[in-house]
Amino acid sequence: MIEGFVRVAAVSPGIRVADCAWNAERIEDAARAAADRGARIVVLPELSLTGYTCGDLFLQDTLLDSALAALARLVENSAGREEIVVVGLPLAHGGKLYNVAAVYSDGELHAFVPKSYLPNYGEFYEQRHFTPAPNGLAYHSFRAVSSDANEDDGDEEGPERESAAGVAVLSIYDVDDDFMD
Repeated sequence: MIEGFVRVAAVSPGIRVADCAWNAERIEDAARAAADRGARIVVLPELSLTGYTCGDLFLQDTLLDSALAALARLVENSAGREEIVVVGLPLAHGGKLYNVAAVYSDGELHAFVPKSYLPNYGEFYEQRHFTPAPNGLAYHSFRAVSSDANEDDGDEEGPERESAAGVAVLSIYDVDDDFMD
């Protein structure tokens, strides 16, 4: 940490759709490489363990189980490492499916943070598969990192609210590439 700042890396390794084990290997390599270059927080794209374009495969237990197994391996392999990693995956909970960011470091899973704002226009039809986070943004028990995959037309006051609540780092990720135009 320099003057209260930490280096954050946004990495996007090549993935294979629905190949969670292969994707986890690439994610681990990318996170280690970023940490070796000084990053203390490494943020990957939403649904990076499965790929964003799985469509109805998101409704299959085989994919969901594979994503959790890959996450478990990532968490286990992070033991002894200091970087905080934020990785995306689908997570079934309470009979609903969420698009979540998993936050882990040093062999421990710290949080699952469900996406709050699900686009449902044009090529985006996330509401077909996923349920939005209950009660807006989800906070972690350790209140060190907050992550939300946010839509531009979503909660514009979210970062200010998060900061006022004592969240030290806000990570907003999205696969939308409109900013590139």
